[in-house]
Amino acid sequence: MLDKKNVSVPQRDPTREFRGKIREVLKLETGGECSHPLCDLNENLEGHHVIHHARGGPTKPWNGLLLCKVCHFLAHSVPVSALWSIKCRLRDSTTDNSSPTGIQCADDAVVRIMSAMADSTARRTAFQRINAVLANAFYLPTPAARHVAFMHGLLAKAVILNDRTPSVRSTLETTLSSMNERRLHAQLLAARAARHARSIGDRAFAIRALHTRAVAFNARNRFRASAAAHGEILKELRERSRARTDQVDLFMARLLRERAVCLAKASSRSTKARDLVAESLRIAKAIGSHHDVSDALLRCCETMTFLERYGDAHAHRDELRANWSRLDPHLRAIAMKLEARLLIATRKRALAEEAVAEGKKWCEQHRFHHQSYHFARLAWQLCASRILDRRVYMT
Repeated sequence: MLDKKNVSVPQRDPTREFRGKIREVLKLETGGECSHPLCDLNENLEGHHVIHHARGGPTKPWNGLLLCKVCHFLAHSVPVSALWSIKCRLRDSTTDNSSPTGIQCADDAVVRIMSAMADSTARRTAFQRINAVLANAFYLPTPAARHVAFMHGLLAKAVILNDRTPSVRSTLETTLSSMNERRLHAQLLAARAARHARSIGDRAFAIRALHTRAVAFNARNRFRASAAAHGEILKELRERSRARTDQVDLFMARLLRERAVCLAKASSRSTKARDLVAESLRIAKAIGSHHDVSDALLRCCETMTFLERYGDAHAHRDELRANWSRLDPHLRAIAMKLEARLLIATRKRALAEEAVAEGKKWCEQHRFHHQSYHFARLAWQLCASRILDRRVYMT
C-alpha cells in the first residue's frame, strides 16, 4: 500500500540522482565540501532532496544538498525546516553556524527531549517540541553528539506513538487503521534510533530501541514478528551481558513474558509460551519487587487466557486479586482488562459487561487512552455477540 505522504511513481521527477550540471551547481555552493555547516568532508558526497523525491520533490539545484554519509543519514531524521535553513545559508553566503536556540551539547538536547516527553499535553505538541530540538541538534559540533541527540529524539517519538493513543474513533475499523499507521511509524522510528545508537557503540540504548520496535510489532497484531524480535533481543542480552545483575535479569524476565504473550496470541508453540511465562514469573518472585511480580502475574493470566487454559488463568487472577489494593493505577487498568477478557472467554456476559463498564470509567478517570481503546474494543465485541445471539434466536 502506497504511503499517503508519498506521490505515485508517474508523478515523481524521472531523474532520481543529482548528476552532471546539477551536481556541479551544488558543488559551487559549498566549495566541494559537505553542505552541513560544521562538516568539512569533501569525499564520497551524496545528493539529498530537501523535499523528498518520493513526496514529489524535484531533482533541481534549489532542492538539493551535497552531504557526506554521516550527515546524509542524519538528514533523514530532521524536519525539512532545518534543511531549508542550511540551503538558505548557502545561498546567502552566511557564516553563522551557531544553533538557533542555544543547544550547545548533546545533554542540552536530551534534557529538552525528556521535558517534551514528560509534558502531559497533546501528542502533536510533544512532537513539535522534539522536532524543534532535532532541527537544532543538527548543528551540534561533533557527529557523536548528533547521534546521541537523534537516538533519544527518535526513540521519544516512537514511545509517544506507542503509548499516547488519542481518543477512540467512531468505529472499530477507523480506530484500527489509525493505530496501525501510528505503530508502523513508531516501528520505523525505533529502528532508526537503534541505528544511531549502534553508530556510537551504545548497545544498551540500541536494545531499548529494538524493544520499542518489538512492542510496535505487537500493537500492529504482527505477533510472530514481535516474538522473533523479542527473541533477538534476548539472544543479544545473553551474549553481551557479561555482568548479570538483578536489573538485567528482571529485564530478561520481562522480555520472556512479552514473547510468551506474542506466541500465545499467534496460537503457536503453546508449550514454549507456558515455559517462558513460568520462567518469567519464577525470576520475578525470586528477585523482583511487588510491581515486577504483579506484572508477571498479569502476563501469566493473559497468556493462559489466549491458550484457553482458563483454570490456570483464574488461578493467576486470584493470586493477583489478593494484592489488588497495592497495584498502581496503570497495572490495575490492565488487570481489569484481562479480567473482562477472561469473563468474555468463559461466556459470563453479565459480569463481563460490568467489568468493561468499570474499566472504561477507571481509564477515563486516569486518562489511560491506550487502555480505553482496549475496553472500547471489548465493548464492541460484547455488542457484536449480543446481536449474533439475537439473530440465532430469531432463526
